[in-house]
Amino acid sequence: MYTNKKPIKFHIELTDKCNALCVQCSRNMIDKDGTVKARPDLLLTELTLKDFKFMFDGIGDVMDCDRPVGGVTFCGNFGDPIAAKELLPICKFLIEEVNVKYIHVHTNGSLKTTKWWTEFGKLFAPISQKDRSGGVVTFAIDGLEDTHHLYRTNTNYNKVIENAKAFIDAGGSAEWSMIEFGHNEHQVETCKQL
Repeated sequence: MYTNKKPIKFHIELTDKCNALCVQCSRNMIDKDGTVKARPDLLLTELTLKDFKFMFDGIGDVMDCDRPVGGVTFCGNFGDPIAAKELLPICKFLIEEVNVKYIHVHTNGSLKTTKWWTEFGKLFAPISQKDRSGGVVTFAIDGLEDTHHLYRTNTNYNKVIENAKAFIDAGGSAEWSMIEFGHNEHQVETCKQL
């Protein structure tokens, strides 16, 4: 049954920027010479904190209701949310001012520094501890050091693992998402253990 009191959930494509060149990604194409490259029609833009304040401060007026925001998922078809410059302040705004119950971020995990990931983990820690699904980052790690980069081109397995550990050590909740290919299927059990 429909009710205008049910919390609203958002799935947001924060940016179309990404450092990876994954062969099957919508943002990439294979050129005539067989080279994988980013599509030329990408805008290479992103939403900002100012955009979020505009969107969420007026949401009750726009939707003609007083519904809480239940949660936000940042997952891109064309970009990696971590590539957005203002992701950290946007999440801080959503947690502290909009009072969202959960934020879920999907990423290849190879961008930013461990210092940034520590800050992100600290920001997520309170909502992660309240409810494990409250603040989650899903890291797309397709195998181990010798296979991960075969699909996640332009990423570095060791950097992804360092970033994930920094996030987890700071109190964030993380998940490992792995696409199984012929070249990494023999590593599934080892990845599960890690």
